[in-house]
Amino acid sequence: GGLFPPNGDFSFSSSGETMNGKMDEIRIWDYARTEQEIRENKNVRLTGHESGLVSYFQFNETSGDSILDYIMPVI
Repeated sequence: GGLFPPNGDFSFSSSGETMNGKMDEIRIWDYARTEQEIRENKNVRLTGHESGLVSYFQFNETSGDSILDYIMPVI
């Protein structure tokens, strides 16, 4: 499980563009969620046992540039 290529890097774009902003967390699902599902659950902390959850990055680190709090969902 997980979405890690062999070199360990993870990106949303292969164009080399960067994002100027902040992210709170990333949730990757194996199905298209409805707008209502997203809206109702956007502020809910997940456990990793949710059906269809593939990857969950909480971004709770307080310093540095690495994400150490990746939760591997149970698939």
